[in-house]
Amino acid sequence: MAILALPDEKATRALAAVIADALAPNSVLFLHGELGVGKTAFVKGLVSALGCDDSVLSPSFPIMHSYATTKGELLHLDLYRLDEGCDFYALGLLDKIDHVMWAVEWPEKGAEHWLSPDLSLRFSFGEGLRQVELIAHSEASENLLQVVQDRGFIK
Repeated sequence: MAILALPDEKATRALAAVIADALAPNSVLFLHGELGVGKTAFVKGLVSALGCDDSVLSPSFPIMHSYATTKGELLHLDLYRLDEGCDFYALGLLDKIDHVMWAVEWPEKGAEHWLSPDLSLRFSFGEGLRQVELIAHSEASENLLQVVQDRGFIK
């Protein structure tokens, strides 16, 4: 686990670029945090770092956006508007579970029933600026935390 200060969107996008470098084609990122705390800004940086020039918007109303990246498909889900118990079957996502990268906002709305995160990012406001807590859930994401440290994000 590590807690990082993100003073601006540029820092958020830089962190996303470091994480993008280490993502495997079936990585799962859970993005936690209140509205407006930087989850979608992080995904913008992730999509850009993965070589996709598409415009990234919050998928709150369509629930999902798909991006074709240099490492394969990235699905960006925002489950905010869904009731607890999001049904991946009803959303047509079951066949994609092991074949795409996932960035899931509001995963507590049911994604954890279908996906196991490699890395959780908990965005918050603290001490006058945005911060993120990185929580590794796999050996690969433990290695990712080391990469983040090596790149100077963790002191």
